[in-house]
Amino acid sequence: MRKILVVGDNENILSIVKHILTSFGFDVRIHSTGLNVPDIVMHFHPNIILLERELADKLDMKVCLELNQIHIHLPIILFSAQVDEEKSFDLCHGDEFIQRPFEIENLIDTINLHLN
Repeated sequence: MRKILVVGDNENILSIVKHILTSFGFDVRIHSTGLNVPDIVMHFHPNIILLERELADKLDMKVCLELNQIHIHLPIILFSAQVDEEKSFDLCHGDEFIQRPFEIENLIDTINLHLN
């Protein structure tokens, strides 16, 4: 079963995304603080990470830097309600950006693209 780690600070969005992904057969773990993400990755072994771009205190960039520092390369899909995220996307070395609200089919297609 494919594993997805979803990181964000909006618990409602995390719950919705988890429900959607679980209904498509993914094993999903949500994390609502952005802290200790490398530890979670080492224990959960996700195949992909969905990262909310608006984490408080710029923790989203910290998460990306921490993953890069420990040389873990997993596909990272950033998602945000903000449209202009190109700079953050480049700094994070993200693999994809999805604007919220997103179509479920687009989310699933994007995840599957990066899992293959």
